Amino acid sequence: MKMTTWAKPFLKPFKLSLLLGVCFSTSAYAKVELGALFVHLSDALSAVKKENNEQAKNNLQTLQQEFNALPTHNSQAGMQTSKALETAIANPTLANVEQISKDLYAFEKEQNPVNHDENRQKFSEQVVPPLQALETALKGNKIEEIQAKFHRFGATWGANELSMRGASLSHYGKMETAMSLFRSAMQANPANYEQMQQQLVILKNTVDDFVNNRSN
Repeated sequence: MKMTTWAKPFLKPFKLSLLLGVCFSTSAYAKVELGALFVHLSDALSAVKKENNEQAKNNLQTLQQEFNALPTHNSQAGMQTSKALETAIANPTLANVEQISKDLYAFEKEQNPVNHDENRQKFSEQVVPPLQALETALKGNKIEEIQAKFHRFGATWGANELSMRGASLSHYGKMETAMSLFRSAMQANPANYEQMQQQLVILKNTVDDFVNNRSN
């Protein structure tokens, strides 16, 4: 498949761990900040693991108070979170506290839906230029230049990969595989330029498909 728009920028749970007090809502689109709530949840989880149920209840009650202060806490997902909180406060088991995490994350997604079109555009603006630079370096068959450009592309990819992983695991998987095979071909002795070219085509096509919201 050829990339018809390669010469210019393309047009337009992450899965939260149950064990971390972090929140993915710190994007430009977030309307409801839940980071502090996940900190209380993490503290409650730690207390439960130490069998300190009284401390866990205190953490969950603080979480409940702050959650109830949110204007949208009575939404559909919010009511589910409130129910989970009540259950866990009454019986702070590991399973009940982890259920809060699931429901609170669902509430976060409900309140802060991801704008995948805008994410794709920003992803393109960041990732395409260093990938184009890698393509140019590969044409020159100078391994030092290729290594430098691949390193730059890898760093850029690492800073932006969540946009793809959160929207399409299939595209993300193809990117990771192609990058791994490109690296192996680059580090071979002698370097395998044909294999690098094959993987570069896959990288370009995968980025193009993702940015233009095409299945792969």
